[in-house]
Amino acid sequence: MPARRRGDGGPRPVPLGPLLSPREAADGTVVAEISRTDAGTLAVRGPMVPPRAFPPGIEESGLPHIKIGERGLLDTGYTCRFDADAKALVVTGPPAGTVRVGGCRFLLQDLRALVSGIDAGAKLGALRHAVIGQRLFGTAPDPDAMRAALHAAGVNPLIVAAFACEAA
Repeated sequence: MPARRRGDGGPRPVPLGPLLSPREAADGTVVAEISRTDAGTLAVRGPMVPPRAFPPGIEESGLPHIKIGERGLLDTGYTCRFDADAKALVVTGPPAGTVRVGGCRFLLQDLRALVSGIDAGAKLGALRHAVIGQRLFGTAPDPDAMRAALHAAGVNPLIVAAFACEAA
């Protein structure tokens, strides 16, 4: 549910209930319904959320899949707080273990496994960033070789760039 950020780069509140497109139109099309789980995370339902676990039958396999909760809500895992004045939710953080750099999302454990598979002495982490959410940073005994190996493997340039600067 895209929304313009506040002037300080923080997220704007997302109204609870039906989200229309266009947003201000009383007769707009419902594109999602916004809710909050008991665990304090953002939940959605609507045309882009399947009515049951997806793919069908996968819930018995133990494999990762989209899990649909009671009332047809999909728990996004994004923590949020309720803004009583705006009657809306404010997203306060990504799901645990997820790194958010701009519009890209990565599982940190997967990135660390990739990097350590190339060089056991390499490390990768994430720092908060006011504008893009988080910024990746990496260290390696040979940063040039790490960048070359990541680039050759076709890894996202944001990960390659994490090894561009070494801390002094």
